[in-house]
Amino acid sequence: MKRNNTIVPILLLLLASQSLALYKIDYPNFKELKELHYETRLKDSGKVIFREEVNIALANFDGQEFLFCSALSRGKTIREGEIYRFTKSYYAIDENNRLSTYAHEVTTSLEGLPYQSFQLDYDWDKNQASYNFQDLKKKKSISRTITLDQQTIFARDTTLLFPSLILNKVREEKIRMVLPTGHIFKVIAAISYLPEEFTIGGKKIDCYRIEMKPDFPLLTLIAPKITFWYLAAPPYNFVRYEGPLAGPFSPTVIQEQVF
Repeated sequence: MKRNNTIVPILLLLLASQSLALYKIDYPNFKELKELHYETRLKDSGKVIFREEVNIALANFDGQEFLFCSALSRGKTIREGEIYRFTKSYYAIDENNRLSTYAHEVTTSLEGLPYQSFQLDYDWDKNQASYNFQDLKKKKSISRTITLDQQTIFARDTTLLFPSLILNKVREEKIRMVLPTGHIFKVIAAISYLPEEFTIGGKKIDCYRIEMKPDFPLLTLIAPKITFWYLAAPPYNFVRYEGPLAGPFSPTVIQEQVF
C-alpha cells in the first residue's frame, strides 16, 4: 500500500456532497462492523458456488488511522475451476470519523496458482487514482490514471457508500463504477425505503432495496437486473444481492449474508 502522510481536500465542491467517490463520507456505524460472512449460490439450482469471509478492523499507519477491510472469497467458477480472491481495502478516517478511500489491493489465484492482481491507489491532492493490473496467465499488464470526481467509486466501495446514502435518506445517486478490469460504467442507484422482510438462516430481517441500472436509457432495456438489499437498521450493512455472476450473459446468482 502506498502511503501519503496526509490526505487533504483540494476542491470545495467535494465538501458539498455525501457520497463523493468515498471522500469524507458520513457513516459512523462502520465501527459496529467486525466480521461478516456471505454465500453465493446459483438462483436456478440453489448450488453454493462461492463463500466469502469479511473482517473489518481499525489500523494505524504513520499516525493516520484507517478502516481496514479484508475479504477472502473462495469457490469454483463454471469454466475455470477453483478460485481464491483476497481483497484488502483501506479507508482513511479523519477527526470527524469520516471515511476516504485510500487503496484497494486484489489478488486472485486459480487452481492454486497466481492468476491476476490489481491495485488502486488514491491521491486526493491530485484528485486522481492510479490503477495497475496484471494478468499472469495472459502475461499482460495495464497501468492508467483514473480521474476522480463526485461520482467515482470502486465496485467494492458500495458496501460503505450505500449505508451512508441510507443514513442520509438519499433516494437516488449517479455513480461512475470502476471495475477490477479498469473499465468504468455509469450507473444509477435507486433506493426504496419501504422495508422488505427476508428470512435468512432462520432469522427474519427487514431490508431496504437498492436497484442498479445503466445511466443510459437504451441500455436499461437490455441490461440484466441488479438488486442489492441492505439492513434497514444500523449498521445498515449489505445483506443480499441478486443479479448476474460476472456480466450480462452470465448466470443469475443470489449472494446472502450468513448469520
